[in-house]
Amino acid sequence: MASQAQGVQTTTAHDPPSGGCAITPNDSANLVTPIRGFIVGSSGNVQCTMSDGSVIVYQSCIAGVIYPGIITKVWATNTGATNITGFF
Repeated sequence: MASQAQGVQTTTAHDPPSGGCAITPNDSANLVTPIRGFIVGSSGNVQCTMSDGSVIVYQSCIAGVIYPGIITKVWATNTGATNITGFF
């Protein structure tokens, strides 16, 4: 549930997504806005940079499953999944 302080609504990690965008994997550019998770349209690996700077590969992502994480970059390298949608 979103918390509210002095009339300003904030989002917690447990809230449902408030928006989404198509993700084009890119080895050189960070995402404009960090995402809180993603879903893929076709199965495969997805390499991401997390908010703490670590780089991980989500192995064998399955189409239609939401994968959580605070992600700042989706890499083209090691990413075979396609039709990636990010949630924020």
